[in-house]
Amino acid sequence: MGSILALFILLFLPIGCMAQGCKVNNTRVEIPENNPVGYVVTTIQTDPGYSMTVSDNIEWFEIKGTQLLLKQSLDYETNTTHDVSLLCERGGTTENNIRVYVTVLNVNDNPPVFKYSTYTFTIPEDTKVNTPIGEAIEAEDLDLDRIFYVLTGPVQEAAFFRLTSINNPVILVNQNLDYEKFNHVQLILTARDTPTVGESPSHTATATININIEDLDNKPPQFLPCQIINGICINVGYTTKVNRSEKETGALVLQPGPLYAIDGDTGINTPIEYLVLAGNDAGIFAVDKFSGNITMTKAADTLGIIFLQIMAAQVNDGQKFATTSLTIDVVERNHHPPKFEKQNYFGTIQVQSATGTSVTDSSSPNRLLQVFAADEDFEDRMNPYITYTIQGTTDFSVSRNGFIKNDAVFNSPTKVAFTVLATDTVTREEDITNVEVEITPSVTTIVTTTTTTRTTAHGPGTTTTTTSGTGTTTSTLPGTGTTIITTSGTGTTTTTTPGTGTTTSTTPGTGTIMSTTHGTGTTTTTSPGTGTTTSTTHGTGTTTTTSPGTGTTTSTTPGTGTTTTTTPGTGTTITTTPGTGTTTTTTPGTGTTTTTTPGTGTTTTTTPGTGTTTTTTPGTGTTKSTIPGTESTVGSGKGYSATDMAALGATLGVILALCLVGLGFLIHKQYGDQIRNRMRKSSGDDFGGSEDRTEQLIDDDDADDDPNPGSSDVMPTSISYDTDGNISKDPLVTDYLVLGASAANLFANENSSNIPNAEKPEEGSDSDDKKEVKSILTKEFKEDPGYKSVWFREDASPEVVVIDGVEEGEVDDGETEEEYNQEDDDDDDDEDDLSPDFLGMNNDSNNFSQL
Repeated sequence: MGSILALFILLFLPIGCMAQGCKVNNTRVEIPENNPVGYVVTTIQTDPGYSMTVSDNIEWFEIKGTQLLLKQSLDYETNTTHDVSLLCERGGTTENNIRVYVTVLNVNDNPPVFKYSTYTFTIPEDTKVNTPIGEAIEAEDLDLDRIFYVLTGPVQEAAFFRLTSINNPVILVNQNLDYEKFNHVQLILTARDTPTVGESPSHTATATININIEDLDNKPPQFLPCQIINGICINVGYTTKVNRSEKETGALVLQPGPLYAIDGDTGINTPIEYLVLAGNDAGIFAVDKFSGNITMTKAADTLGIIFLQIMAAQVNDGQKFATTSLTIDVVERNHHPPKFEKQNYFGTIQVQSATGTSVTDSSSPNRLLQVFAADEDFEDRMNPYITYTIQGTTDFSVSRNGFIKNDAVFNSPTKVAFTVLATDTVTREEDITNVEVEITPSVTTIVTTTTTTRTTAHGPGTTTTTTSGTGTTTSTLPGTGTTIITTSGTGTTTTTTPGTGTTTSTTPGTGTIMSTTHGTGTTTTTSPGTGTTTSTTHGTGTTTTTSPGTGTTTSTTPGTGTTTTTTPGTGTTITTTPGTGTTTTTTPGTGTTTTTTPGTGTTTTTTPGTGTTTTTTPGTGTTKSTIPGTESTVGSGKGYSATDMAALGATLGVILALCLVGLGFLIHKQYGDQIRNRMRKSSGDDFGGSEDRTEQLIDDDDADDDPNPGSSDVMPTSISYDTDGNISKDPLVTDYLVLGASAANLFANENSSNIPNAEKPEEGSDSDDKKEVKSILTKEFKEDPGYKSVWFREDASPEVVVIDGVEEGEVDDGETEEEYNQEDDDDDDDEDDLSPDFLGMNNDSNNFSQL
């Protein structure tokens, strides 16, 4: 118990002491470093008659009034703690001693610091991924803060390296290295004393990291120039040309450059040597082993292409090599390069012209613009190997013949300038010229003044026409083939015909006449006499022409509808309606013609005597009037090009060919059989002499005394008599006679015992001849169409006349031409079977009849 009391007294004794004279509010104080001078450490209290003083560390602390102050700024990195002793005095006697302890708090007031500002590393290009390039690059911080690192640099190069971690600054290889892509990399390593950049306070430090990559001998040679594709150098080869029978001196000039190869490992750059592998069988060319220059050892005497394959290999390693090709064109010597005829060409084209429209020559609007490069090496100065290329614009293109067309549609007037390059594809010689194309507007306005036209013709049928009026005509050519003519103003047309009176046609008001020619077709109707003709024009309507003999002619043309024309007398009316284009009406008769045009007024013209009626249809196109005995003027609103003429000629040629084919077909159908028969008979004459035998039959018949001259036997209609009374030797008749004789001979030899008796054909037969005449065929069939029979005496050799035709109406219309042809063929076969007895028959026993 006593000890506890003593401890209690010891603990509270200072308080009691302070309570008796001096008192300090806080004897243990924490103060952040970098405090300002005069910073209050703590406060003190003294009783009356007491005072407090600083007994030590007076360079750091002082007492002012009731406050204990710091005289300097504390630094954690220098000293982390401070203390001070305070004396409590009364009347010069120290009553008590009070000690105050100050702890310095660390503040982040120092940035990280790298030992070096620059670090350099050298590594081979075959360093494996995740291999460190060196030791860790650490930064120091006096505040002993934890450091965070970041590695930055060019995006492509930085991707090949990385840090081990954010707090571990060891740099590792992140991808396979390639010396040819880059052999030096410079990166920046940043150290920061806070996890994030946004914190405050935060301090950073940087260091430069240089990484050098060593090249290794791992790539073959490369021919230059080349195109890098996926890291591989691709060379397309070399070309040149030489003249036949000429040996070039020095190295050949190659395209696109000299033959040259380098080591693919440019960091090592091993020497290269060259060798021709193939294509030099004739030994014309040679390659320098170290420079690669191509020279000629002799002249090439054959035109054509020579291909050489050339190899480039490393001197120290023949396994590392590359190959390329050299194309040598052996040509004839060229003395003149292509040369444009003009240095400047000028052309025009209208706005809104469709693509593919040819540009016209400014100096000659009717001619297309054509650029031409001449070559004096050719007789006609035309080199077929010259090609043209436009440079400086894509709005135009040029053909192989030098004609320029547009590839774009221009909406406003402008000028386009460009150049055209002419290249000889064989010699590769070039020339250039300038072309300027002006895009012109397509609308032309013509302001006209008052115009009066008067036409006077004296005598019967004289017509006087007076036209007055003033206006403006605008012609728009939008390139579509349509012409629109607008005439504003009011005018009067007067037509006077002496002998009957005057006809006045007035167009009231102001209007517009639109003429559109679509070229849909032309209809021409001619009525020579009395009758009605209806003609339809596709796309425009129907035209009807009526000619009742005498009367009145009325022509009504409602726009593009139906036109009706009545022609008095026996005149001829020709009405031509080409779509909505031209109408021509000529009436050379006598009478009155009235023409009514709905929408534009009515014109009445009276023509006495033999006048001519002229019909004008405003609003539907152009009207052409022809007056007999006077001049006729035809106006054409459109010219015809060579293309139109060629199309017309081709059309007429096709029509002519069709006509010839049709004519040949008709001749074949009408006369084909006769032509074939004549050809067969001509062939038969060569083998049997049928015509001679027929003549013998005819002569024998003439020598026979006819006992009945008045016989009414009808002879074949095809047999004619000459001036001497002899039967004409018509080939057709002769053929039929021969055929008949052949048939008679055949029946006489095979059926002579079976021939029935027949009646005489007519009563006028020879009464003195008592010999009976019999028919070899049944006479009951003699009335059948095409029936043929032969009559002869029993003691006479058979002779026959074949009837060529029968009386009109006796032939059966149903018998076809093929049946006749078949009969002719059978007759030909019978003729070949004629008996030799036929040639010896009695000429005095002829008797021909017809049933």
